[in-house]
Amino acid sequence: MKNIREIVKDFIISGGISIVTIFFLEVSFRTAKFVRNKMQYVDKSEEVFRDRFIAFDKKLSIDDLKARNDELIDKLMYKPWIQIGNYDHNGKYSNVIDGSRLVKDSELLKDCVSKKEIWMFGGSTTYGVGVPYSENIPTFLQKILNQQNACMKVINYGVPYHYSKQETINFVNNLLKEENPPSVAIFLDGLNDFGQPGSTLAGEPFFTDLLTSIIPKGNDPYRKRGCKSQNLFNLEIISFLQKKIFKNTYSGKAYFTNYDLPKNYTNESAAKEISELFIKNTISLGKICEAYNVQCFRFLQPVAAVDYTPPENDALTIWVQDEEKKSRYKIGYSLIRNFTNKNFLGINLIDISYLFKDYSGIPYVDGGHYAPRANKLIAEFIYTAISPINNHE
Repeated sequence: MKNIREIVKDFIISGGISIVTIFFLEVSFRTAKFVRNKMQYVDKSEEVFRDRFIAFDKKLSIDDLKARNDELIDKLMYKPWIQIGNYDHNGKYSNVIDGSRLVKDSELLKDCVSKKEIWMFGGSTTYGVGVPYSENIPTFLQKILNQQNACMKVINYGVPYHYSKQETINFVNNLLKEENPPSVAIFLDGLNDFGQPGSTLAGEPFFTDLLTSIIPKGNDPYRKRGCKSQNLFNLEIISFLQKKIFKNTYSGKAYFTNYDLPKNYTNESAAKEISELFIKNTISLGKICEAYNVQCFRFLQPVAAVDYTPPENDALTIWVQDEEKKSRYKIGYSLIRNFTNKNFLGINLIDISYLFKDYSGIPYVDGGHYAPRANKLIAEFIYTAISPINNHE
């Protein structure tokens, strides 16, 4: 029988070999992942900027587009009530004050006795990811209003990853926060509702699973604020195996990202349920608008999967080549269109998803965000819908 010293020695050797093996596997996995992503990025990056150059109507050089790229991505932080919001920053192409992205020329209102407000809600397309704050939808709408001498100020409450239900909560949060409600509230939706089926079907914000895994279980999380993730080593290879083999997370639930379909759903069944939730959220939102005497409009936004034909060798919206994912949008949008252009209590649901059907050029700067001229086109259609209000006032 081995003595205790030999047992300890064998244990240390075995443990050391195990640690070295795990370390080697983790480094190898991360290296392979990095190389794969790098190769994919290099293979596509030049093509992406080639198409983005066209999307900006060839007004900016590819070098200029690359130089401004980092400033035009989403800039997120935790926010109470809405989970994720925009953090304040002041840059050349993007400014956020108190969580709201600046709308250019919103103070240039002419001959105003009293100033009315228009609140705009949506995801990253409303925020304006990919374009300067001077070329997103809220700013183009503001420019039109200024040209019409309308005494209306546009406020951009768009937040990346937000979808229809979350925007209703954001709307209510701002109603409780601000002294006066707006005259008009505009909601631009569709892309995130169907693109994030995990969160939409669960009725939760996009990062719920991530934040749940970070906060330790217990009566008072503050007592465990020094605790790390319940995954002891927090290894990427463990997370990968959990997803691909065991289908587990730290919390014991099946591991999916919210871009994936939840278990037991098909794209068709998901599209049907998401469209029903979309209409339900719209009806509920309309009741809130009615109670606060706000004239509300929800627009079913353009997406590359519906009424859009990408150019040959497209490098921006290649995700629509996934026929299953594309079908989720086509089925869901078809169902929602049965309810559009009708006046619900307190809100109008208007279909503008067809706007890029005969678009000349490329309306996208990436897989879902709009180019400047496309933003202007959307703003013009929004103004057409709300102009009777402006004329009345």
